[in-house]
Amino acid sequence: MNRWWNLHRGSGSLAAKSELEVTSSYRMPVRLEATWQFTQSRGVLGATVAVHAELVLSAVEGWMSLGMRSATERPAEGTSWRICVVPLGARIARDDRRACSLPANRRLSLCVTDDDGRPLTTDSTVSSGDSGTHHADWSFSTPVDTFAWISPGHAPGTARPRLQVSGELVFSRGVSLQLSPGSEPGANRLPVRVRLVGPGTSLRARERTLEEGCPAEAWVTAGFVDEWGHELSDRSLLGRYALP
Repeated sequence: MNRWWNLHRGSGSLAAKSELEVTSSYRMPVRLEATWQFTQSRGVLGATVAVHAELVLSAVEGWMSLGMRSATERPAEGTSWRICVVPLGARIARDDRRACSLPANRRLSLCVTDDDGRPLTTDSTVSSGDSGTHHADWSFSTPVDTFAWISPGHAPGTARPRLQVSGELVFSRGVSLQLSPGSEPGANRLPVRVRLVGPGTSLRARERTLEEGCPAEAWVTAGFVDEWGHELSDRSLLGRYALP
């Protein structure tokens, strides 16, 4: 039977498990790119707007090191891996295809908000009378939770040790692009809100199998890093696994 021997924090006790989890909460730097186009129409409809928005993510990688127990009761450095959870430049795209009527030449405010409507960026002013396709982008950060699960085992039909690692990114709060009216009469015709992600939206990484350099028994230290290798969380000593 495959076993994880997990060190419970503060107790020093050991508990047998088949899988361990490492997690981190932090603010992820992201960028929102948007294009929009106003179309003038005859009659009372005024202008309509079509919006396309993409949330561009920074990278998240799980970092894991295997080592043997040392005389100082800390695992000695050994084999290490970096496993992609979110690739650099991953995009979440949304379109607003609703017919939103606006008076012509109305001054409007465009900004990024969270799910409670709180602004995450400064406002940009646009006019519903502007023709053509327009583009803007904003850089900001949003809170996320990252998870990785590590499970030891054997390659099918062999006694060769391996580790299976999976990961997930979960957005703690929503992110939306909001187009709001000014204070002139008729402002209740808007806002137009394009939600990119909502609270709890998740991106699941494909499961990775690690075999090369994987021992049958080791202490595991794990954490998360960005695309430059900067740590996003403190390294955690998860425990020791031992394969039969």
